[in-house]
Amino acid sequence: AACSVLVARTTTPRDGPIIVGVNGSSSSEQALDFAFETAARQQEELVVVRAVASGSGNGTGGDPLAALTDLVAARADKYHLDAQVRVLPGEPEAVLVAASMWAGSVIIGARGQRPYQGLLGSAAQTLLHHSPAPIILVRGATPVVETLWSRTIGPARPYPSGVMLLMMPTEAPPA
Repeated sequence: AACSVLVARTTTPRDGPIIVGVNGSSSSEQALDFAFETAARQQEELVVVRAVASGSGNGTGGDPLAALTDLVAARADKYHLDAQVRVLPGEPEAVLVAASMWAGSVIIGARGQRPYQGLLGSAAQTLLHHSPAPIILVRGATPVVETLWSRTIGPARPYPSGVMLLMMPTEAPPA
């Protein structure tokens, strides 16, 4: 899909924070904007996660926590929302799947550091297969506007319009 996509699970979402994965790519910055907008609208807790594999740094040679804190600070002021910032050791896929175990939802850019290698980045693809939480894959700049077409998953958990809701049927429809 050309728009952002919500992939809902067949189970009721946990009552946990919104987790957003950030790696410094433009796709992850769009996901961060989307996450701040969503958390502010829903009055939910937001946790910004950056995974740093051993020996990889943050790609700029600086302190990954300071870089992530700077990235989050401007958005926190704009949305009047304090977000937790976590830089965790490990591969992004494993770190985000672990974080999704206690998340109400996970927001991630559809593509990561290598946007021209396939339809989805490796972290997004891994989350689709292994995360128990609903996932929003952010593609491009999608304005968040609540409309009559907004979707609701579980009690008082609206998702913004501009998000395609995909649900896999658990059984085949009657013939």
